[in-house]
This record gives sequence, structure tokens and C-alpha cells, in this order.
Amino acid sequence: MLRARYWFPGMNAVVEDIIGKCFECQITTKEHHNKRIKPSEIPLRAWNTVSIDFGGPYPDGHYNLVVIDKRTRYPEVEQVSSTTYTKTAEALKKIFATHGVPRRVDSDNGPPFNSRRPRCR
Repeated sequence: MLRARYWFPGMNAVVEDIIGKCFECQITTKEHHNKRIKPSEIPLRAWNTVSIDFGGPYPDGHYNLVVIDKRTRYPEVEQVSSTTYTKTAEALKKIFATHGVPRRVDSDNGPPFNSRRPRCR
């Protein structure tokens, strides 16, 4: 926050020194542990496994639903007006109609991706 408003020579060192001596800062700051990298397996076929997530919101209020094939890294992007399940499902149907339904979809389990599967009628 300090960098957004001010700058002076040696500012980083001064700030680190003050924070390093501040008891409240030390007990409220989470320690950053280096976690082992878990390499993901590259699928044998294209469009077998895809990753999905949203980009945005952008200044005009829209989001981009981004679907990336984990084999080829080919991206598909659909502009959506919101991240609701309904809008997400519509965009995914359009993408899957073009490329087929993947065997596996990886996401961050955000709200549109973490609900129960809707019942088929």
C-alpha cells in the first residue's frame, strides 16, 4: 500500500526493517513455505483433460470463461456476462459442441464449479 502512494530511496529496506521488528506484524503474517511442485500429467490425447477458469471482471463488467486443453495448451475463450452456473453452462455447451466433451475438467472449485450435478430430466 505504501508503494502506491510514496517512494523514497531505500524504501524497501526501511519497510522490511520496520516490519521485521514489529511484533503484531510477525504474529499476523503467514509464513511462506516453499511447497513442492506437483507436476501434472500430460494427457495422451487432445481435449481429454481441460482446465477452466474465469478472467475478469473487465471494465465493462464482462468475464472471460477460459478453457485450456492440457495436452496442446489450446485455449478457448467465451465472453460471459456473469459467473453464474447458467451463464457458465451455456458457454461450456457452446465450447463442447465444437470440440466434444472432455473426459476430465479441472477447475479451482469456484462457485459455478462446486455445486452438485443438476438432475437430468
